[in-house]
Amino acid sequence: MKKPVMVATMNFFVWGTGYLYLGRAWGFWWTLIALISTVFVIPGEGVSLYNISVVVVGMVISIVLAWHGYKMAKAEERKKRK
Repeated sequence: MKKPVMVATMNFFVWGTGYLYLGRAWGFWWTLIALISTVFVIPGEGVSLYNISVVVVGMVISIVLAWHGYKMAKAEERKKRK
């Protein structure tokens, strides 16, 4: 049985890996496509990792992915218990 906390941790630190752990490769690929698209959309050459807006957006995305992965793992856990 997959641990929801492990899925959330994986998705928080390395986006999409929690979905791979759950066996949901589609989540990983969609996350990767979104990440690549975002990198190409960010304008200018002066964008750095220390820019506060980039860090805040990255944290929000990390939290959302962790929450989503946790919820998916919990739902899978409930199904297996029945």
